[in-house]
Amino acid sequence: MLRFVRLPLLTAERQRGLSLAVRAMSGEIKDEGGKLAKKAAADESQYIRQIEREQWKALKKHHTEEIEEHKRDIKRLQQRIKEHEDRLEKITHDHD
Repeated sequence: MLRFVRLPLLTAERQRGLSLAVRAMSGEIKDEGGKLAKKAAADESQYIRQIEREQWKALKKHHTEEIEEHKRDIKRLQQRIKEHEDRLEKITHDHD
C-alpha cells in the first residue's frame, strides 16, 4: 500500500542550504571565493600600508626628537666653550 508522507515546508534556513548546494554545483561559490580572496588581499594590503604609515610617522618623530636633542647639546656645549674661552682669556690677561 502506498502512503503519502507530508513533507514540511522549507524554512528559510533550509532554503539557504539548498540554494548554497545549488550554487556550489554551479561553481558560483568558487567565483565568490575568488572575490573574497581578492577582498581579503586588498584588506591586507590596506592594513600593511596603514602599519607602514604609522611606522614612518614614528620614525620621523624619533629622528626629529634626536635632532632637537642634539641641537640642545650643541647649544649647551657652545656655551661651555665660551665659558672656557672667557676663563682662558682672563687667566692669560691676568698673567701678562
